[in-house]
Amino acid sequence: MPTFPRKKELKERSKKVKYLFRKKPLRYASRKNQTRLREYGKLRHKLLRDAFCEFPEGCIKRAQDVHHSAGRRGDNLLKESTLWLLCRDHHNFVHNNSKWARKHGLLKL
Repeated sequence: MPTFPRKKELKERSKKVKYLFRKKPLRYASRKNQTRLREYGKLRHKLLRDAFCEFPEGCIKRAQDVHHSAGRRGDNLLKESTLWLLCRDHHNFVHNNSKWARKHGLLKL
C-alpha cells in the first residue's frame, strides 16, 4: 500500500524545488532580436505595399510573402538583395521544389 508524505515533508520538498520556478516568464526573443524583428516588420510592410509577384517565369498576382533566398539568420533578415516578393502559391512552390529553386536562384542554402 503506498504511503503518502506528511505535510511537514511536503513543505521541505517545496522549499528545495522553489528555485525551479521563475518569477518572470522567459522572453520570446532577446532585446536585440526584438529590434531586428521590428525593423523587418517595417521593411516587409514597405516592400509588400504595392508589389507584384517576382517569380522568374512570370506572374500577375499581388505579392503576399517575402521569401528569403539566403535564410533569415544574421544580416540576411534585413538584406533587400536576398529578398524575393512572391505570391503565396509560388512561395509554396519554391519550398516544395528546392532543386528547381536553387537552379533559378531562389534558394542559396
